[in-house]
Amino acid sequence: MEASCESDGKWTLLANFSCIRECTNPPSLTFGRANEVSALEGSSVTYTCDAGYNSIADIKSMCTAMGNWTAPSQLCLRECTNPPSLTFGRANEVSALEGSSVTYTCDAGYNSIADIKSMCTAMGNWTAPSQLCLKECTNPPSLTFGRANEVSVLEGSSVTYTCDAGYNSIADIKSMCTAMGNWTAPSQLCLRECTNPPSLTFGRANEVSALEGSSVTYTCDAGYNSIADIKSMCTAMGNWTAPSQLCLRECTNPPSLTFGRANEASALEGSSVTYTCDAGYNSIADIKSMCTAMGNWTAPSQLCLRECVNPPSLTLGTANESSALEGSSVIYMCDNGYNSVADITSTCNADGNWTAPSSHCLRGVLRSK
Repeated sequence: MEASCESDGKWTLLANFSCIRECTNPPSLTFGRANEVSALEGSSVTYTCDAGYNSIADIKSMCTAMGNWTAPSQLCLRECTNPPSLTFGRANEVSALEGSSVTYTCDAGYNSIADIKSMCTAMGNWTAPSQLCLKECTNPPSLTFGRANEVSVLEGSSVTYTCDAGYNSIADIKSMCTAMGNWTAPSQLCLRECTNPPSLTFGRANEVSALEGSSVTYTCDAGYNSIADIKSMCTAMGNWTAPSQLCLRECTNPPSLTFGRANEASALEGSSVTYTCDAGYNSIADIKSMCTAMGNWTAPSQLCLRECVNPPSLTLGTANESSALEGSSVIYMCDNGYNSVADITSTCNADGNWTAPSSHCLRGVLRSK
């Protein structure tokens, strides 16, 4: 401040002058120090962080007209350097402050599922990189009658495929990217798909579609059945084969038979159930009842008749059969040197007993012609 002595013996200031507020003892800063010890109002002191610490921007504290300091504008944060290495990748920055991260870029031919980061901690350490750089596979293998839904994936992941219209697959189709950058073969084929299976009289298909080489099955309507499972196969041309069986009328509850029983509970039209006679009874021929197209049974083809066994013995003669059915007879043959006046018979009665032989074997008898 300068002044001039005038002729009247008084001083005159050479310039306008005012006194302004001075601030001393700037506020302390954790892990940092002020570079000046005082400042005038409207001016600031700056700070320098300790070794191993840094700030996002310059740190300042301003002196106010009240002689107070504003709080330091930034914190001194721990600084991490030399980020961890990453196989098949590299860090994009050389350092970061605590709570912040460095990012990574994968080498050519490699990529990551998400952004890769390593964060600086308050201890000055780095967290492990958040992702790996994985081999990237491009140009998935082609698939006949299908196409890949993605153009690239990372090792251990797969692309999926969609079959062309009119084609489908048994299961989801995938091709996996290997650590060598190669693709596995697609896991399924796109096969021709057949729809609208052929109709079947007295039956219906259980499925609405099938892939080539596979079949739909059929269920017959109530009151109908088939000799074997009914199938129609889808061909590589997208056509169906004819159903393999017919649905035939099914007959149940075969007619009863006196002194016998049916061996089966049902049969299909054109087929028959057979019968077995009770103990002590038999039939002249096999007994059958056939199922008709109307669902009715024909009458059993034979009767179960009383069976007689062990025909009565005849002196000087032998029966030619060991058994007979009721109403039938056994015939006897006389021993050599013996004969009978007429045929000797014994008839089986309905009670299972035999009649006595009708004649005798005699010595020297000549039979009439």
